[in-house]
Amino acid sequence: MHKSCSLILICALFSCILAGCWDRSELNDLGITSATGIDWSEGRWIISYQVVVPSGMWSGTGGNGSSSQATIHVFSSEGKTIREAASNSNLEIPRQLYFAHTDLVVIGKAAAEHGLADLVETYLRSVEARESVVMAVTEQRASDILKLFVPLERIPGDAINKIMSKQEAISGYFSIVRLIDFARDLYSDSRTTGVPEVNLRGKRDAEAHSELTSQDFFKMTFSDSRLRLTGVSVFKDARRIGRLDLKESFGVSILSAEVKKSIVAVPCPSASSPNGFSSFRVEKNKDESDP
Repeated sequence: MHKSCSLILICALFSCILAGCWDRSELNDLGITSATGIDWSEGRWIISYQVVVPSGMWSGTGGNGSSSQATIHVFSSEGKTIREAASNSNLEIPRQLYFAHTDLVVIGKAAAEHGLADLVETYLRSVEARESVVMAVTEQRASDILKLFVPLERIPGDAINKIMSKQEAISGYFSIVRLIDFARDLYSDSRTTGVPEVNLRGKRDAEAHSELTSQDFFKMTFSDSRLRLTGVSVFKDARRIGRLDLKESFGVSILSAEVKKSIVAVPCPSASSPNGFSSFRVEKNKDESDP
């Protein structure tokens, strides 16, 4: 009897300290955010969220079917601070935003020139945000970038991430910059860093494409509006102070020994054509100071 009472007491004690499901969140209650956009207008922060629509991702049995619903929904909220803008998002979306899968943050031109100190502080202090998110700057509004569907990919934020990763591995014009890298460079001796730029190219604007579903967009054989990496925005003390085009960015990458692989075209004076060019492949870029 004594042993039974002791066993019951021990079980009761363990039940008090074991983790439970009291704070669980159901999947149907979450809004999975794939990318975030940061804009600045008239003294207020505008935060845009690219939320995945699960029903739009469904492709039918065996992948043969299709869904006419868009795969993402983009909405914006604003506030005097970034935290207030994020809090105000609860006024218009029925689900709790979930940032564990957010891999990209796009910075609009006005926000970049205003300064990103508040953004860095918010990401580094928040337990929900990921400081490993990839950063990109645009000359347009960040919300316009998030609204544009990218061919061959269902989630635009993921597509931009893949374009930047592929460029870094194959072309070497510039390296991917994550928010933690951006914050670290701001505390370096130069307090200067560069962030890749992604911009809209073409005649149609993003608003026209945002009205199309992803299925409609994928059926198009040609799009007048597309996303393209165009260079690097230069920041000092978290504020954008200038820009580098692709050629200048590649030069900086060469000098910094950050090129992993690339193709370089050079003129051929001895060629039959005066405008003849040849190309060679860069397999490795090494700093002379390295052992």
